[in-house]
Amino acid sequence: MRFGNLNGLAIEVEPLEPGWDRRSRSERGPWARLSLYAGGQCLTEVVDDGSDRVRGWVAVPLRPLADWFVRNARAILDEEASRMGRTDVELHKSLDSWNRKEPTREISVDSWEEERYAWYGRHFLLAGAEGALLPDVAFVRSDDRLWVSWRPPVVAGARRPRFVAAPGVRSFPFEEAWSSIGDFVEFVAREIPRAGLVPEGWEAASRPLETSGEATVAQFVELVFPEAFPLVRQLQFDESRPAAESVALQALRDLEVGSSPGLESALRTLEEATRSEPGRGLGEERALILQAANSCTHEEQGRDAAIWTRNRFGLDGDPISTADLFRHVETLAQLETSTAGIDSNRSAVGARKDGGAIIVLFHNERMNHEWVKRMELARAAGHLLLDGMTKAGALGAGSSQVSSGPRRRRSGAFAAEFLMPESGVRKYLGSRKASDPACFEELMSVYGVGARTAAYQLWNAAILESPEARDELLDSYGAGPSS
Repeated sequence: MRFGNLNGLAIEVEPLEPGWDRRSRSERGPWARLSLYAGGQCLTEVVDDGSDRVRGWVAVPLRPLADWFVRNARAILDEEASRMGRTDVELHKSLDSWNRKEPTREISVDSWEEERYAWYGRHFLLAGAEGALLPDVAFVRSDDRLWVSWRPPVVAGARRPRFVAAPGVRSFPFEEAWSSIGDFVEFVAREIPRAGLVPEGWEAASRPLETSGEATVAQFVELVFPEAFPLVRQLQFDESRPAAESVALQALRDLEVGSSPGLESALRTLEEATRSEPGRGLGEERALILQAANSCTHEEQGRDAAIWTRNRFGLDGDPISTADLFRHVETLAQLETSTAGIDSNRSAVGARKDGGAIIVLFHNERMNHEWVKRMELARAAGHLLLDGMTKAGALGAGSSQVSSGPRRRRSGAFAAEFLMPESGVRKYLGSRKASDPACFEELMSVYGVGARTAAYQLWNAAILESPEARDELLDSYGAGPSS
């Protein structure tokens, strides 16, 4: 029996009745030969110790696997990144990075280790396998994609099977992939009585994975940023309400939490302003962009959306003035400037499917630079046009030193192309080299961008001849213009 599509995320099971003694509840089953597929690749292809024959399945008790998905559904769905470990969607790479890092002075070594272990247990299937021989697979949702990463496990003991699949990472449309896992969980629940067990808890529910993934405001905050509880209570949120209804909570994932009246005011503005009647063209623009979208990576999606938006505004490859940038963005959303906030926070955006849309620009020292304000305004537009909404129709995002992941990379690619279009740069340069310092300074001035945006946009567009040339420009000019 197969759950899902082999070219997407799929779980295949063949019921099995093992002959060995099974004493614990987990060991009693139900058992099956299990195969796991990601993007057409079988992750469970394995060669047993002392054999040269490849088989595509592993014999495992299914209940612990289904139980792990149910227990950790909220983390997979809502914990896009660990704020302590600054993780990203490539979870194995994130784990390796966290293992190499040292805790800051504010965090004890014990807290650092405990949080890393807890995060690992919430996202890595191997952590919940209870001794079953499985590939080391990890899951996390970002936006409208489910990211799956894997690598061969380190196996202890006498049995040392060799998993064939090389380390990898793929993302799949979330609803489709999550439905495959949900169907698998429901199958296991139906099979539990056959194994001689009495259904308990989630095993007796009609749609256990869907139910277990729903988080209240309190559950969301406890999981994603427990340090924000005082702020959430100042905002007087109903902690028993579904978190998916709150624009502010979605935005807070990307923002630095601290004692700042500006942040509290901005979040309140996001929550209240988006409950107004829709009065701008965001919904239409989002629908048109999604209809025309055919890009693969998040960076390509951002770039292509910026090209499409520029053409729609009749900008071609010309530079855009700050006044025109504000005018164009105001066709999508209401603009507000927050009182002085935490220096790390730059902007916050919010929208509702049947409501309003707003961008809040934070007022702090860094945002006084024109090129920073332009980048953040364009990035905010990228979030509004391209980020996915929750099931309740809420969209929230932020820009700060703690924001990361595919959504941020996509909004950054949108902003870079919108402010400094490749077609216009090529025409402006002619036969000149962008790596020439005088020419690079001229480009930053003409297009109103900082050195980092300019250097990476030129490199990504293959206008700079090498990554070394890009890094030399960054070393010379730092984060902003020469002025």
